[in-house]
Amino acid sequence: MAVFAAMMQTAFAQYDQNNPPQPAQNQTQPAQTNPEMNQTNPDMQNQTKPVNDWDLYGGTLMEKKTVPQSTANEFDTKYPNQKDVQWYSYSKGYIATYPGQDKMQQGVLYDKNGKVIGTVSREKYSTLSTTVTANMKKKYPDYKSEYVYVVTTPTGKKMYVTKYNETWSEFNENGMYNENK
Repeated sequence: MAVFAAMMQTAFAQYDQNNPPQPAQNQTQPAQTNPEMNQTNPDMQNQTKPVNDWDLYGGTLMEKKTVPQSTANEFDTKYPNQKDVQWYSYSKGYIATYPGQDKMQQGVLYDKNGKVIGTVSREKYSTLSTTVTANMKKKYPDYKSEYVYVVTTPTGKKMYVTKYNETWSEFNENGMYNENK
């Protein structure tokens, strides 16, 4: 009997080493993780609503019915066939997000009055120009991230936005830090 108990302890110890505990599925991931890791939740694969780890400007997920009607109508008119739209509120207004190319989210930014501030896409950091990444590294030499947000104003001006040390930072179209945000 003692031999059997020792064998069972060894088997359980090996099982635990080969199958380390997994984090809870509801745990919040840090902002500087790979967004593709969070895009598909195995428990939700057969459901229609996608998992979205959108975190731009610390937005809070909200139901469409709580978005001001004029803002929601403007989005629906401009993007009538957009599927899987999720709405967020943030300090400057609202963000409508939806799946984009390569499973990377895109969105539209609105001010609190429902005026379009710009469009936004989450893009892989590795796809940015070397000029932009080199200039971003001047501000944050040890910066590492899988993605950044690229905001484009209605006039076509680009800005790169990322979270570093729990602070949102904005960089101009050349990747230079924006002191005057």
